[in-house]
Amino acid sequence: MLFFGTGISKNKTIHKTYSYFTKQLKPEFVEIEGLKYYLDDKDSLGLSVSRTHEKTETEIVKQVVKEGDIVIDVGAHIGYYTLIFAKIVGNKGKVFAFEANKKNFEVLEKNVLKNNFKNIICENMIVSDKIGKVQMYSLDSSTANRLFDEGNNENIEVDSITLDEYFKKRSKKIDFIKLDIQGAEPLAIKGMNKIIEDNSELKIIQEWWPDGIKKFDIEPTEHIINLEKKGYEIIEIDDTQNELIKTTSEKLIKKYPNKKIQDINLFCIKNSKEYNL
Repeated sequence: MLFFGTGISKNKTIHKTYSYFTKQLKPEFVEIEGLKYYLDDKDSLGLSVSRTHEKTETEIVKQVVKEGDIVIDVGAHIGYYTLIFAKIVGNKGKVFAFEANKKNFEVLEKNVLKNNFKNIICENMIVSDKIGKVQMYSLDSSTANRLFDEGNNENIEVDSITLDEYFKKRSKKIDFIKLDIQGAEPLAIKGMNKIIEDNSELKIIQEWWPDGIKKFDIEPTEHIINLEKKGYEIIEIDDTQNELIKTTSEKLIKKYPNKKIQDINLFCIKNSKEYNL
């Protein structure tokens, strides 16, 4: 399914059509570049068809994450990126994978065990700007678990943590963070100010979904402006063209959302020249 890994994939009709066919045809697990993945019930990432997810983002990860790095995967889902991170950082590094959905989390742990990784810590909780219990709403997709309700969706109470609190007594060195949490990325970034301050070379890939962010009464560019003030360059990841486009908060808000694309991924980095981006 070519649409998966792009903003188009949030379209409900595409989700339902894809879910119907994959539920009937998907294998138990797939192997991608030596990594074995058990799939969720509907193969929401399309791995049984495409054998990859978010091609451009995956290429970025392989270029910028290094052996020995400390990586945080927020919204780890079944562990697509988690396993890639773990393979790259090796025994000298560490991966912290956060996934709030219980079913996804069970598959995530299963995938970690299947690949015999000892450098991954999995946490069944939401990363936000709050510590405690919060309500999470589940749609008809394992990738659509949100902190806001769009009507008649199942809700469950889950644990919430801030990254600053979680890492208060853990590693101070953080090299890379991936954020994919359905519009709640600004909340997660708000809860990791100290991590950003303490790690001058921290790199971030985040989903940016304007309509989702607005559900929290937050202006979509607010946290991006804050990152720009901290010296970050903002790079739009165009999966459809496999391109990286330097942009700004001002340009983004004029360009998205549009009729074809509801969300995109952004690469936030201090020195793009270092990676020939």
